[in-house]
Amino acid sequence: MKKKAKMLALSTLAMLGLTVNSETLWAQGYFSTIAQSGQAIPVGTGTFSTFQAPLLNNSGQTAFLSNLTGTSGGAADNQGIFLGSGGTLTQIVREGESANGNGTYSSFLNVLLNNSGQVAFRANLIGTSGINDNQGIFQGSGGPVTQIVRRGQLFGGSFNFISLGPGAFNDSGDVAFKAGDGDFNNPGEAVYRGSGAAPTSIAAGNTSSPVLNNLGQAAFYLFDFDGNGTGIYLGSGEALIQIASAGQAAQGGGDYSSFSSNVALNDSGQVAFRASLTGTSEGIFRGTGVSTTQIARRGQLAPGNNGWFDSFGALVLNDSGQTAFRATLTGTPDDAGIFIGNGGAVTQIARKGQAAPNGNGTLTNISTNSFGLNNSGQAAFSASNDRQTPKCCRMAVASANRESRL
Repeated sequence: MKKKAKMLALSTLAMLGLTVNSETLWAQGYFSTIAQSGQAIPVGTGTFSTFQAPLLNNSGQTAFLSNLTGTSGGAADNQGIFLGSGGTLTQIVREGESANGNGTYSSFLNVLLNNSGQVAFRANLIGTSGINDNQGIFQGSGGPVTQIVRRGQLFGGSFNFISLGPGAFNDSGDVAFKAGDGDFNNPGEAVYRGSGAAPTSIAAGNTSSPVLNNLGQAAFYLFDFDGNGTGIYLGSGEALIQIASAGQAAQGGGDYSSFSSNVALNDSGQVAFRASLTGTSEGIFRGTGVSTTQIARRGQLAPGNNGWFDSFGALVLNDSGQTAFRATLTGTPDDAGIFIGNGGAVTQIARKGQAAPNGNGTLTNISTNSFGLNNSGQAAFSASNDRQTPKCCRMAVASANRESRL
């Protein structure tokens, strides 16, 4: 799925419930307040209290989960999911509301936002009519909420969904999700895609949570029970495409031995993944099922001849095939950073120890888990510097010239 293209607007995320001086924002770009503590909610009684999981789309809309105070139902309706862009706020769903006529929402998980302004979420439910129907995945944009799948729902006339994992969302309103029937042998876990009608089965087996693009393709890591990987796959409901598999030769030498569950997918059907290789090596790769490209590898000299790549973390992929990733390094005190590559030279986006913009200290901690990348090759990430208190962090926007799109 496309990464958030309007990266300068990412500073809006810093404004959720906070007062931020624009002079201190790295991007020095546009920002606006989406919601703040003490503000009245758009529907019913109560005010915003604290905020979680803000997400941004290409239209500058921000979806977020909020805890509420002063609601008429007390603990029974003090959480909700909302959507805004600096003006009128829209309530997507509220704790205590009816969940498609069967039970009420009791808590929310895994909020997702697409570029069409639709919000998908997984929710726990209470007061349902059955024993095993107390969780589901839903989608809404401010009107009636659509049920994508419900725990206990019959699938294919042969089994019921028992467990539901986190999902992925595309701009057409499709949700890809992992589900199981409690019996890993018949058929066990599987990946599905749905939009409100009967879900489509993508693949059966022990998989990571899927990622989804706007073509309806889902990518995931399929692995065996001892934790070793059989491979990275791409599917849409037809035959699966194998991107990489254990034992297969990797570009640059060695064979794939196992894979990380951290998989990225773009709208061109390219999949980026992290793999361990025979021996002690590790690398970041991008594949299509026809060919595979090495992006970076352990032991490779880092940009500026400043240390060597040692291990890799979160990764993201844009529609141009550029892959950004976090890495730790050896042979340098500046031992962590975010880098971007497309199969040739790797470019440094941000590095521990480099000067922060406006001369305001140096970077100390950079995006340990996730960050964004748009189709222009701009990366957005959170970081702190040595002049900040431990609890303070900033949303930063950085861009660099890359070897593939000059």
